[in-house]
Amino acid sequence: MERMETERLLLDRVRETDRDDYFHNISHDRRVLETFVCRYAETPEELDLSPYVTNEKLFAIRLKATGRLIGIILYFDEKDGACEIGYGLGSGHWGRGYATEAVRRFLEYLFAEKGFQAVCASFFTGNDASRRVMEKCGMRYSRFSEKEFSYLGAERDLTYYAVTKQEWAERSRLKIVGWHESGRRAHWLAALEACEWRAGVFLCRLLREGTFFKTLGEGSEVLLLTDGDALVSFCTLSKWDDVQPTELTPWIGFVYTFPAYRGRRRAGLLLEEALRRAGEAGYPAVYLTTNHVGLYEKYGFSYLTEALDVDGAPTSIFTKKTSVTGGTTMKHPIAVCGLNCETCDAYLATVHDDQALREKTAKLWTELNGVTILPEQICCEGCREDGVKTVFCETLCAIRRCALRKGYETCGACPELKGCATLAQVTASSAEALENLRKQKA
Repeated sequence: MERMETERLLLDRVRETDRDDYFHNISHDRRVLETFVCRYAETPEELDLSPYVTNEKLFAIRLKATGRLIGIILYFDEKDGACEIGYGLGSGHWGRGYATEAVRRFLEYLFAEKGFQAVCASFFTGNDASRRVMEKCGMRYSRFSEKEFSYLGAERDLTYYAVTKQEWAERSRLKIVGWHESGRRAHWLAALEACEWRAGVFLCRLLREGTFFKTLGEGSEVLLLTDGDALVSFCTLSKWDDVQPTELTPWIGFVYTFPAYRGRRRAGLLLEEALRRAGEAGYPAVYLTTNHVGLYEKYGFSYLTEALDVDGAPTSIFTKKTSVTGGTTMKHPIAVCGLNCETCDAYLATVHDDQALREKTAKLWTELNGVTILPEQICCEGCREDGVKTVFCETLCAIRRCALRKGYETCGACPELKGCATLAQVTASSAEALENLRKQKA
């Protein structure tokens, strides 16, 4: 039986014993069904797994730590040495890089073992998360198909991305190294000095004179995207940049791709690595300054504000959230009900990717609520934060649904706060929650 592995995942055949996982993560997850074509099932019993079990082109995506199915990936429409892939991942597992990890391994399998010369994939136009997965895997825009078919009562537009075997092979040669941690500093400094860009020349001077950390801050680093002995692109991830003084940190700067490699989104690989490193260090977001319009937006960065650089010239600051794994900073830590999300086990299990804590929390919540809650459903980035939430917080919590219906950020804004029977489910056992709501009201 064919089987693939990644650092965190296993890809193998769907089994009949996957029924409950398939039900919860795919066929009964309405957020998944909005992005992935699949038949909805009301109960696990009405789910017919046989087409998936017997399909040799379809693979389960499993967590290596538990063996539990969290999604599926498949290939189809084989023609003239090419094929199309599709994938779906339970919404409780979104935002942690699993889809990208699975697609990368699957593309490697299709090119190296199945012999395909090209692979394409499509997403419902507007699904930016799926688009970013494809871009991270080296796929590029191919075509747009208007009203390709009807799904969930609407005519759906599709956007196609594709990658050839040659492009994949070239991308596979690319490596990212840190200049300071490299054993070939002299070689890479010489490669950096081939850059004639004024900012690049300044960066080389900082490295050669030994003033890099004094200028950009301790812990700063230079990231290099390499192709064998050739330098493709570079950037910095630093404590300071050219907008000072400011409390914002860290900064991505000195972003440059050599002309021979332009037009293939190579800088995006460095930006992704900088985001990963910042997240591991506990930073909730990264920042960069630019006067370009439309350059960084395509990599998921959002405009934040205008500022003046160290020379007094106007510049724009852009930002992007990281997948924090080393910290728990939140914009809105107080939940609708008054509880502090930063102390919630579901939140802590999510930001630290702690499987043991997920299992412990799922068991406790199952006992408290009288319904089965799986570890895979313990995934939450905060009640009032943008991002994924547990099924309970998203759809079942009566307190949150009531506040949203009335248009309140928290129950602290509600005139019926005192004596509310619904809220008492929490405040009766948590004086802190009630005090937090009173502070919110004040």
